[in-house]
Amino acid sequence: MVLQRNLCWRWHDLKTMRFENYTVEEIKLEQKQIVDGSGLQVAIFPYVEKHDQDSAKVSLTCRIVDQEEEELRNFFLEVRLSGEFKVEDDGEVTDSEITSEALLANNSLSILFPYLRASISQITSIGSNEPVILPPVNILDFVEKNRVNK
Repeated sequence: MVLQRNLCWRWHDLKTMRFENYTVEEIKLEQKQIVDGSGLQVAIFPYVEKHDQDSAKVSLTCRIVDQEEEELRNFFLEVRLSGEFKVEDDGEVTDSEITSEALLANNSLSILFPYLRASISQITSIGSNEPVILPPVNILDFVEKNRVNK
């Protein structure tokens, strides 16, 4: 599934980040019995694949399980979606601390996360389960914690 987006954000009239589109690349769902949603373990994995200095494909993968051990699992869901982003400079030379890399690594994840949340809710609402609704996440904190834990 590919949805076209041509959204544009401008920071301090210096850089513009364009969100070209996003794609739900992979959905894996294994469900042996109905789960109520309590006790589910959620993990989110970001990945930035740079095309060049000012453009990248940014991916978010979310894995939701009821048990870590595969043999004991009743529920497993993994969704990966990706978006294409491009940063454009207005050509002015400044001392700005805002870099293309920071915009692509951090802000793109903040833009993609609501699409991931919506995809997971839609997928899990099919059938007899209550939908899994991920809470809003401060992506900048998430990225910083992820960087520290590596």
